[in-house]
Amino acid sequence: MKRLDPAGGASARLTLAQAQAAGFPVGAENLAVDLADTLARVTTSPVDLLRDQAASDRFWELHAGELPVGWAFPPLAETRRLRDVIRSLLDAAQQGMPLDERAVHELNAFALAASASAQLTVQGAQVARTERWRYARPAHLALAAAAFSAIDTLGDPAIRSNLRQCARPLCTMLFFRGDRRRRWCTPNTCGNRDRVARHYRRRHPRPT
Repeated sequence: MKRLDPAGGASARLTLAQAQAAGFPVGAENLAVDLADTLARVTTSPVDLLRDQAASDRFWELHAGELPVGWAFPPLAETRRLRDVIRSLLDAAQQGMPLDERAVHELNAFALAASASAQLTVQGAQVARTERWRYARPAHLALAAAAFSAIDTLGDPAIRSNLRQCARPLCTMLFFRGDRRRRWCTPNTCGNRDRVARHYRRRHPRPT
């Protein structure tokens, strides 16, 4: 998916390698999905990848190219709450279930915490589109950007229809299926594990 910077131009796309190097096994989808995937439910005991404020700050820093100028790191509790709201809504959409009205209300509240108005600036021969943001706290800019990303995902049928959950048993990570053959959240973790498991089953068939 094409990602835009706050001025409307294409930003440098976060790569999976960068996300994994920072401690996030899944990444490079969009801001909303990447935030939802910070809760790793690959075992019976979920692992919160936003385990402390430092990990939360690291997540936001990875996505700085998608955040409005002037943003600040949100408190951990607010980041986790928005993550949980987005995850519940994405799960429902991916499963074809109705969206919970309370979660929708919370998502909209996060989005309303910061608003932007487009302006045209002219300096000599230079004409540019700029945005003026209104917010109570700089942290609201980051939270609102993630809420906008979720709204864009949920509100666009073409985007929403490509949302998938990893096909590997026990993994619940989400991703966008750009390639119809893609089945796993990441090729170098769940993809490899699935291939290894299938290879083992072929080499060691169960007795009949």
